[in-house]
Amino acid sequence: MLKLVSGGESADGLALSFGDLLRYHREQAGLTRMELAAQTGLAYQGIVQIEKGGSTPSLQTLRLLRKVEALRPFLQAVGTPTYRTGLRSVRSDSSALSVNGEGP
Repeated sequence: MLKLVSGGESADGLALSFGDLLRYHREQAGLTRMELAAQTGLAYQGIVQIEKGGSTPSLQTLRLLRKVEALRPFLQAVGTPTYRTGLRSVRSDSSALSVNGEGP
């Protein structure tokens, strides 16, 4: 079912990106992009690109953004992706997938 917002517009496409949320929380903290850049050591243009959706922040960028006290609650709510090496273990019961036609 299609949900409508005020004015009869479709709610589809209203999801906020990370950049939209970063901009919102930066502005709520009373920080300009230049101030955020100075506090994090990130390039001003890098912040612009993230906020406009032209760039996805790296793990290092997220760590630098967490230096800013006012942004920490937002960034903790977003979470930090974890990177693992190797494969997850597969259950050894009958519901496990077979590999090369061989059962578990």
